[in-house]
Amino acid sequence: MANEVWQAPLFLLPGVALLILSTQARFGQLHQEIHHLLGTSKLNEKKAQSLLSRALMFRTALVELYLSVALFASGSLLGGIVYLLAEHADWVVMGFTCLGILTLLLASYQLVRESRLAHQMILFHMAEFEGHRDQEA
Repeated sequence: MANEVWQAPLFLLPGVALLILSTQARFGQLHQEIHHLLGTSKLNEKKAQSLLSRALMFRTALVELYLSVALFASGSLLGGIVYLLAEHADWVVMGFTCLGILTLLLASYQLVRESRLAHQMILFHMAEFEGHRDQEA
């Protein structure tokens, strides 16, 4: 049984890797949006502040996701070493796994916050669009 315990955090890595890939892709899109905003002559301060806030949330989430990967990998590595030496690796693996899960939860929280901010910006754009459409009519 203890032999499988130190391998358990490794099974979480593919899911975390998918979160990292999708977060990186969204962060790249945000980067493009910032460049587009800077390239326009009409700088919208509310939009710029929102983009900066979102960028900070993405960066924080990515750091936490990377930390989660490091903790899962460290837990498995140290658990494997302790298992080879003493055959009681459960506490090492469980400690690092719990820390990895905690950082994963923190990253998820940041991504939820960013999603809410992105939704608010979409509502702002739709209100702006409706205002322009009403002016044209």
